[in-house]
Amino acid sequence: MFENITVQTKDFVTYITINRPSQLNALNKQTIQDLNLALQKCEEDSNTGVVILTGSGEKAFVAGADIKEFKTTRKDKKSAQSYGKLMTQGFSSIIECRHPVVAQI
Repeated sequence: MFENITVQTKDFVTYITINRPSQLNALNKQTIQDLNLALQKCEEDSNTGVVILTGSGEKAFVAGADIKEFKTTRKDKKSAQSYGKLMTQGFSSIIECRHPVVAQI
């Protein structure tokens, strides 16, 4: 269902794991889209009481934005604005989630 994250729910806790360890879990467009969708599903899921957000691998929780995408997302104003909007939506979905979201680092 998701390309760059895994989602598991147990005992009213939903674990969302960013799963790009070879890129230190850097946030690319697909990962942000996956995260947005997963958090929407958490909002609708009566079995979710809290969300734990974590990263896979042993080197990094999340390295930040995937700078490899900057070459394509910053080539023109429209692309840059679209990328910025997507990133803002990603962080807003965490902030506005009706369930507490905890980062497990």
